[in-house]
Amino acid sequence: MNPDQIKSFCYLSQFDLFDALSDSELKKEAPSMHGKKFKKGEIIYSPHQEIDHIYVLKEGEVILYHSHEGKQETFDTIGPGTLFGNFNVCSLKPSHYAEATRDSSMCVFPIQDFMNILQTKPDLMMRFIQNMAERLQDYESRFKNNLHTAKETIYEELSRLKKKKSRSFIGKFFGSDGPPLRLTHEQIASLTGLNRVTVTRSLKELKEDGLLNINAETGVIELNDFKN
Repeated sequence: MNPDQIKSFCYLSQFDLFDALSDSELKKEAPSMHGKKFKKGEIIYSPHQEIDHIYVLKEGEVILYHSHEGKQETFDTIGPGTLFGNFNVCSLKPSHYAEATRDSSMCVFPIQDFMNILQTKPDLMMRFIQNMAERLQDYESRFKNNLHTAKETIYEELSRLKKKKSRSFIGKFFGSDGPPLRLTHEQIASLTGLNRVTVTRSLKELKEDGLLNINAETGVIELNDFKN
């Protein structure tokens, strides 16, 4: 077993979904698992290719998005500790793109290995279902934001991402404040479906309203509660 594979097993044993499994059990159930790195801007997979692997992000950041007639719409931004990939058992072609927005490393293992683990570990199956349920609720919350004004949509989307980061694997190390939130105007535009000019204007209005602050040096976005 190569060093990258050993590190992948050790990492997965610390991930919430797999912490009930020992390294030896992971080696037995997922013998083909390995580590892989992607450069910033590199496509991990797309709807134009068949994939039969599941990914767990170790370091970096990944976005999931749809693309139609040259327009990109991001529906999720993934941080360390997140499981993603093609979970559609009816097709090996995913319905979306996955792209590394920072230099990233992850654990990769065949979907069949993952399904085998779920079948032999009912408690892990329940955790996976809960994980997917939370993700669906997160997506539903995001789509509801589309009914708001541009300013409200951006504030709600930033709040959603902040809560999501706090619940993540890496968020546990930051305490109640959660990990820092950093997004460019382009990323916010992609996440909300708004154009960049609208995003820039709305962010200015949110700052004037005292609802958020953006550190000019670090780019960290801090959210404040609505004032009654």
